[in-house]
Amino acid sequence: MTFNPMPSFNAHMNTTEEILAGRLYNAYCAAVGGKAFNGDDLPTWTEFRSAQSKVKQSDAWIVVAKEAILWAEVHLPEVREF
Repeated sequence: MTFNPMPSFNAHMNTTEEILAGRLYNAYCAAVGGKAFNGDDLPTWTEFRSAQSKVKQSDAWIVVAKEAILWAEVHLPEVREF
């Protein structure tokens, strides 16, 4: 299966992928204690998504969310929409 990792990005999207990416990012932040590898506080999803210096990283969370949705659609057939 070929997956296109380059979705169309918009820092202020309100799509299922954007919402799920934010939730996954928040879960990640909680799991690592809210700190980056260097001890800095991790930004909120909104701050992270809006930061020009973090575009590549925040876009990657959208790719992760899309992959999670695809997995759920295949492995959880009762899931129709999130």
